Amino acid sequence: MTKLEELVAKLSELFELDKADLDFGIHRIIKAKHAQITTYLKERLPEKVKTVLGELLQAETGESLAELEREALNALGGDAILADGTLAPVYANTPLGECYNAAVEVARSSRSRAQAEAEVYSHLYEFFSRYYEAGDVISRRRRTAGRETYAIPYDGEEVVLHWANKEQYYVKSSEDLKDYTFTVLLNPSGDKGHVQFKLTRMDAVQNNNKASRIFLLDSEAGIEAGDESLVIPFHFAEGKSRKQADELAWEKSILAALPLEWQARLAVQDSSYTGNDERNILQKHLRNYTRKNTSDYFIHKDLGGFLRRELDFYIKNEVMHLDDVDDRPAGYLDTELRKIKAIRAVAHDLVAFLAQFEDFQKRLWLKKKFVVETNWCITLDRIPEEFYPEIAANDAQRQEWVRLFAIDEIEATPGGLLAPVKPGYSEPLTVEFLMANDKLVLDTAFFSAEFKTRLIASIDGIDTQMDGLLIHSENFQALNLMQERYREQMNAVYIDPPYNTGEGGFVYKDAYKHSSWLALMRDRMYLAMALQRHDSAIYASINEDELYNFKFALDDVYGSMQYLSTFAVKVRHENRILKGDKDFHEVFENVLAYRRTNAHLPAKRREDNTSLDDYVWKVTVDAPHKVISMDGKSVEVFTEGNYILEKCEPSNELLKRINIRGTLREGNSSGRFFVANLEMLKDQFPNALFRVPNIGNDGLGHRYFWLPGAGGKRRNGDYFQGVPVDKEDTKEVPYANLWDFERDFNQCADEGGIVFRNGKKPIAFLKHILTLAGVAQNTNSNVLDFFAGSGSTAHAIIDLNRDDNGTRRYVLIEMDDYFDTVLKPRIQKAVYSNDWKKGKPTSRDTGVSHCFKYLRLESYEDTLNNLALVDRSADILGLPEQVQNDCLLRYSLDVESRASLLDLTRFENPFACMLKVYNRGVGEAEPRLIDLPETFNCLLGLRVRTMRMLDGFLVIEGENPAAETVLVIWRNVKEKDNVALEAFITGALRINPAETEYAAVYINGDATLDDPHGKFLLTEQVFYELMFDVRDYKGKNCEWT
Repeated sequence: MTKLEELVAKLSELFELDKADLDFGIHRIIKAKHAQITTYLKERLPEKVKTVLGELLQAETGESLAELEREALNALGGDAILADGTLAPVYANTPLGECYNAAVEVARSSRSRAQAEAEVYSHLYEFFSRYYEAGDVISRRRRTAGRETYAIPYDGEEVVLHWANKEQYYVKSSEDLKDYTFTVLLNPSGDKGHVQFKLTRMDAVQNNNKASRIFLLDSEAGIEAGDESLVIPFHFAEGKSRKQADELAWEKSILAALPLEWQARLAVQDSSYTGNDERNILQKHLRNYTRKNTSDYFIHKDLGGFLRRELDFYIKNEVMHLDDVDDRPAGYLDTELRKIKAIRAVAHDLVAFLAQFEDFQKRLWLKKKFVVETNWCITLDRIPEEFYPEIAANDAQRQEWVRLFAIDEIEATPGGLLAPVKPGYSEPLTVEFLMANDKLVLDTAFFSAEFKTRLIASIDGIDTQMDGLLIHSENFQALNLMQERYREQMNAVYIDPPYNTGEGGFVYKDAYKHSSWLALMRDRMYLAMALQRHDSAIYASINEDELYNFKFALDDVYGSMQYLSTFAVKVRHENRILKGDKDFHEVFENVLAYRRTNAHLPAKRREDNTSLDDYVWKVTVDAPHKVISMDGKSVEVFTEGNYILEKCEPSNELLKRINIRGTLREGNSSGRFFVANLEMLKDQFPNALFRVPNIGNDGLGHRYFWLPGAGGKRRNGDYFQGVPVDKEDTKEVPYANLWDFERDFNQCADEGGIVFRNGKKPIAFLKHILTLAGVAQNTNSNVLDFFAGSGSTAHAIIDLNRDDNGTRRYVLIEMDDYFDTVLKPRIQKAVYSNDWKKGKPTSRDTGVSHCFKYLRLESYEDTLNNLALVDRSADILGLPEQVQNDCLLRYSLDVESRASLLDLTRFENPFACMLKVYNRGVGEAEPRLIDLPETFNCLLGLRVRTMRMLDGFLVIEGENPAAETVLVIWRNVKEKDNVALEAFITGALRINPAETEYAAVYINGDATLDDPHGKFLLTEQVFYELMFDVRDYKGKNCEWT
């Protein structure tokens, strides 16, 4: 294989051209660009190298020949050089003639050019081999004796934290390693069944950066085959990567292990496959599944800049070898500079080409995501009674209430003199039953869109009515979408991220376990910090697996000066051994605490202050030895023998002896007086007592100070204080950083009426954290949790509000499937009742009035799957070659994807806007209605006051982040043209364009309204400007760049 062929093979691997059988995510885009990429690598790249080297060799050789020609003409005469540039034969044997002929031979030789080309190809191969591994940009380890292989950015900080993929986004969290489902035809009639790849076991890579894992059929779990469903279990086990032949054999072995009817169904050839060989349905999905979970974990934030910097570092160390310059012959640098110019020219084109794909992915990752679904959960007491007949007739809602609240166990009670009659459960439900059980939580998901619109319209100030927000989404995307609406509004943040033990749901790239986790956390912390108030704090649970890395990362985000404490939390008993293969039994976990700025003051606890146990000293004095003026005070001095210090039984008439040290030296007036006036008198008045008038708050009118001798063991003095006049029964003291919640962790199984085995946190633990953060004391707080899990944070907020009628609010983000099976049901149950056992309420009179909204967002994978490239190569035919190259290397993806990313036809009828959304239940992307109005509300950061459907127009009034009142009008453009729009605005809404009270009015579709103040804005334009505002976070102050 030639050097060029080696380079093309490596670049094909970088562009993943060998993965033509993959048809998900970015691989669909690469497949569409396959021909253009291949043409560039095999044709334009060699041409580029030849052209660059040819120009350089020609220019440099020409300069050398010109110099020799001048010398020959001067030394040998004007006839020495013939008309064709050759030397006259008569001078061929002269020393100067021999040099001239040798230079001509070099200039005309192709051998030197071929050698130079091979060296350029070799260096390009070596350079790009360093940075890619299974679809990700990774600085792979190199061993070079005495030299650093990579350049690490450093700006002079005292301490800097760096890891392998620090400048990359972790994007794998949108995938779930555990389950992969797809549909398959069962018979010629078109009936469909489901196949599920289920992860039953996963090995952790322990302390081995070179270890890798592969998928194996889990023979212990066994294949579960039914008539319409098939479950194939997998073990993600430590092992060596398979070669292609071994991979094919493994795929065949799985097919052979299936029942015959399923073998026939999955052995059908995949009609969508465009490769040269064949691929069946099982192979298609096996390759998608294994590839999804072993590659494409990261997107680089600035691949072009990174590779260009690394290229300069590589050239300095691996090409030019600056350390060896002194030992090189004359002319060495000229030769190397020619090579370096060629390497840089070609490498910069390749870097631009690679960066185009990476930057395209980054743009899609940072793009604000569509809201796919919006629904509300509202207790009946907040719903007007006019809706009750429709609610009572809704059988789906009734069944949900039976499942959640066991309402079918509610029996009628006859009532009495003081107690009214209470109706019992019936099918269908009655209006009277709803009125008697007004803490039942209605879920608008069970009702029509028309009902939901009427219901929300009936509630004024719907945003102020909202006690909580749940977002079903990958947390980076949710935090990104929330920036305008919730910037600097959170009073506290609590998170319980994956602990990265290798046993949970966090998926990491093999050999990059810790750096994968840090990449996950850092960017999400920056996004979350932007939502925090300046006087807020964040508390984060973690265990020792990532404790120290996490602290370094939080130092990097918040600043080390904002660190508050690391709390040790006892979570299990010493004898409750979870695993017997560890050196030590872990009974403690940790909580890291940081404040946003110095404006946050951690809460203090109050303890009893009524005790007089310390007031035991009686001071008796004779006449003073001396009276000295100090700081405007007449201070009496009593030397040894002139005073008696006597310890007695505690009494409020006695004094407390306080040692003056530490913060007390400057912390109160007594300490400051001692340091400023008395401390330096040790030699003059050893062991003396001083009486200082007019100091202290104990009503005595004076304070005694005792001064040790200079040569004694005591270094610090004391003062004697009486019981303060305004002494309170309690006093504030700091909370300890050691907590014991062992009992609560062991007994929280029934909390919330749900079962959750992925690290459920007890309510008492959360309440303690909320107390430290000041939320328990502030009844109008906002709390964020973007690793929501089972919903303990929301439950704790609901309980605090139940206790003191507070209006605290929560924002929870969770991406897992248990959003619907655990998180949302738990909050509904916590609202309905405070007491649960084995999933059923034990009381029905402890419910609270409540309302929360829940959203589902488009995923990053959905964004990729909705892309469609339009080939625009014909548009640049005939343009100069350099322009064509620039279009291919730098702009083609943006141009060809614009039509699908900026699809303005969506706004013609915003109530019927569809998007292909992946359905995990069937393993396919399905067309689904999305919520354009809610998406726009989020993009604007709108606080909705009213939302009404009037005459076919959806009218939303609210307040933007600048506290300005704005109006958003949505319409079906084909049904509501500009004539109807103008009549509606001036008639039903009574808006005078010349004197509108709104700061802005957003309208979808081109409008022809009179707009003298420029307040009528085209929704489409604003929508896409905000959606594609894809600036990165950078710097400790959370500034956008």
